[in-house]
Amino acid sequence: MGLSSNSQRCVTQDKEGFIWIGTGDGLNRFAGYSFKVYRNNPNDPSSLRSNIIDCLYNDSNGNLWIGTYAGGLSRYNKEKDNFNNFTLNINDTTALLNGDIETITEDKYNRLWVGASRGLHMFDPKINGFIHYTANPEKPLDTKNRCR
Repeated sequence: MGLSSNSQRCVTQDKEGFIWIGTGDGLNRFAGYSFKVYRNNPNDPSSLRSNIIDCLYNDSNGNLWIGTYAGGLSRYNKEKDNFNNFTLNINDTTALLNGDIETITEDKYNRLWVGASRGLHMFDPKINGFIHYTANPEKPLDTKNRCR
């Protein structure tokens, strides 16, 4: 079996040597000879929340993080070969503010930062949730100095 889609959106390699490819139709793990495809299964809460993978990140602890479109953030669980999901939850102040994850990175203090279409989130492992940083709604954005 090959890639799940011709629409490759991101790629990374983990410490074990697997190549992970995010596509518009699932997450693909290449083991040198074959692919394993991970997709959303509505009946399985440990599957990916969305099949549209926008970004991938390997952190300093060896965790693979998956940012999706409309499905939030997932962390791959190697032992169980499934995913821990972090999604939008309006009743939880430590949840993501929305499910469109655009970028993931780590700073020099090993803090994980998640950029979403509605703000910046810092993952706090102590609470297994996020601290939010959003624009001040009282102050308009300076659009002439934005990166594109």
